[in-house]
Amino acid sequence: MISTAIGEMTSDIIPSFVDNTLRELSRQDRFLDFMSDDFRTNLNIYSGRLSDERDQLSVNFKLMWDEHVITHPSVGIYAPDTGVTDSRFTLNQPIAVLCKDPVFNRQFNMTEIWHQSTMLRMDRFKGWSQEFLAVLDEEIAALQ
Repeated sequence: MISTAIGEMTSDIIPSFVDNTLRELSRQDRFLDFMSDDFRTNLNIYSGRLSDERDQLSVNFKLMWDEHVITHPSVGIYAPDTGVTDSRFTLNQPIAVLCKDPVFNRQFNMTEIWHQSTMLRMDRFKGWSQEFLAVLDEEIAALQ
């Protein structure tokens, strides 16, 4: 159960933002001339949010690996020959001993805080992305 909890908290949930089209839209006058003022405003808001999230995730990701529970010497990984999907975290000491270890406690708490914060930020950004896609659809419809 502890292995599963650590695995879920340390899984790769860092999104990869692809914004090539967004950059092209916001930097090319030939595209900007087609856009309504309202759409440009929404584009700028979304671009700012995307930039902020990218910066924040970069900082949080660095902090995660600096303070992560998996860097504790009592946490290992079991990786059988059957493949990566069967790997799991292992504890080299009983959990009762680790719960008394202040370093393990700090790292475990940092891991959980990072995980909750990242999931909250991504849920919020998902909502913003859906709002922007709706605005984009309206702008496309207006141009046709």
